[in-house]
Amino acid sequence: MNEHQLAIAEATRFAVDELDNPEGVFGVTELSAIALERCTTAREAIQLMGELAESYGFHGFSRGEMLFVADPGEVWIWEILRPGPLWSPDPDTCIDPTERLGCVWVAQRVPDGEVCVMPNMPRIGQINLSETDNFMASTNIFSLAEELGLWDPAGGEPFDMKTVYNNRLPNLRLWNLYRLLAPSKYDRPFTQDWDDYPFSIKPDKRLSVWDIATLYRDHGESTEYDNTAGLAAGPWGNPHHYGGAELVPYQPCE
Repeated sequence: MNEHQLAIAEATRFAVDELDNPEGVFGVTELSAIALERCTTAREAIQLMGELAESYGFHGFSRGEMLFVADPGEVWIWEILRPGPLWSPDPDTCIDPTERLGCVWVAQRVPDGEVCVMPNMPRIGQINLSETDNFMASTNIFSLAEELGLWDPAGGEPFDMKTVYNNRLPNLRLWNLYRLLAPSKYDRPFTQDWDDYPFSIKPDKRLSVWDIATLYRDHGESTEYDNTAGLAAGPWGNPHHYGGAELVPYQPCE
């Protein structure tokens, strides 16, 4: 967060192999630092980071990253992906001489009074760029998907960011947080159907700082995916299992 209360937080998003390209200059760490140095609002930060990555290429820890970008008035989700193999920068300028963009990106505003969760999963789905109050994107958001064979505009299926550029299904962390935030609507079994997890939800109650801390410390207690129970948790109920702390199906002792 900078002195204008512009704040940025990161979650790795991942993406399909077709987007891979090792030539980009910027990762989200560098883009975030520059935005916090130069910008005062979330919209300004998103535009600046997008322009820099379009010109000089995005090459982060993975093929895709996403950021919460927030100021005192708005919160946005920004997803940025590598540009695919055809982006070829000049080694002297780090810019593609054909003006091909060095990334593809999209941003969606989180509605007031709602919560968006980023558990290393893409969150933005169908987009409407005519709604400029709620969406922003690079100019190649549709054309790159078509070029790489990821989406056919003549096929009748609407463009959906989280399925077109994504190779993962919803995870247990996403389900668990929706269940905890709005049990009146989402206290139901885990599924990997994207339709069960909208971009954002209205929580059952106004959240306090302590509520957020409680969400972060939850390990799926009281569910069949309780990380504090079963063989993997050991004799002391340690939820931080070998291989990571992702929720896993309960493994009872026999």
